[in-house]
Amino acid sequence: MADHTTALDAITLLAPLDGAARARLAGQCAWREVAQGETIFDRDSGGHDVLFITRGAVGVFNYSRTGHEVAFATLSAGDYLGELSAIDGGARSAAIVALTDCRLAMLPRAAFRRLLADHPDMAWSVLRRLAGMVRALDDRVMDLTTLSALQRVYRQIQHMTQEAAGNAAGNTDGDGVRIERLPAHARIASLAGTTRETVARALSHLTATGIASRAGRGLVIAEPRALQSLIDGMSAHDHAA
Repeated sequence: MADHTTALDAITLLAPLDGAARARLAGQCAWREVAQGETIFDRDSGGHDVLFITRGAVGVFNYSRTGHEVAFATLSAGDYLGELSAIDGGARSAAIVALTDCRLAMLPRAAFRRLLADHPDMAWSVLRRLAGMVRALDDRVMDLTTLSALQRVYRQIQHMTQEAAGNAAGNTDGDGVRIERLPAHARIASLAGTTRETVARALSHLTATGIASRAGRGLVIAEPRALQSLIDGMSAHDHAA
């Protein structure tokens, strides 16, 4: 059996624990290797374990009755999931799918609750995370009710631009902000709650108007203010005026 004594060292939530405490916690976990593309659990499924991601990345999704996929988040090594069911004992609130090969540590609900009771600083970390989720969902509901499908795609491109601008590698010597690897159209569509065709149309408009240009598998946003104008419902002509 693999030695998991240090496998939880990179889990951000568990940083307040010393190495010995994390090793003891690892001993309380069941361990699971998951292949890329495998569904870890579905929405409304049972189970109340908290899952720590020690290797790989997973996607958080929901699906409509017609099978339309809506993506909520991507979680990677060092993160955790399943805390909602561990807290309230309810069913899973979303489907979790492995985006890469993953290794997961599954901590039983009772052990997770004891952990938070014994370490209020970690309990506050979980509360801050849940508050962030509520805020993000509030923003998403607002976007879905006030923005067109094209505007929602532009919003997702803007989020990616802001993430890229936060990295030194994202800057391109004054020529704009480079998104090094643009996600597949289907992924952007899932995040924006629309179709791949709408994503293709939005990207075509950005490049045709000079707001963006393709750079291999990436995208360079040359005019962030013009992108914001599109989100606000103004045309490129309105922005220029």
